Amino acid sequence: MKRSIALLSLLFALAVHADDIESTVAAFAKIGSAVAPTFSPDGKRIAFLSGISGSPQVWIVSRDGGWPDQITALDDPVGAILWSPNGEWIAAQVAPDP
Repeated sequence: MKRSIALLSLLFALAVHADDIESTVAAFAKIGSAVAPTFSPDGKRIAFLSGISGSPQVWIVSRDGGWPDQITALDDPVGAILWSPNGEWIAAQVAPDP
């Protein structure tokens, strides 16, 4: 928690002193995250949501690691995911922009 606060403080300080607001905003937008991890029914894959591509989308990675594969590339953000019982499908809850 303390590291997160220190990092945010440093990023804010850098942003305040930046001459180019546009480049600062672009740098903040590139900060990635991964949330809502869920194992496939057989336990061999992990699906999760990440906004690294610009909007929260579904990604899958092997339980052994490696670079994940982006599964969705929708215009709207994905809010939740759920594996089918046999692991062949993933349901994605999408929040369309009105």
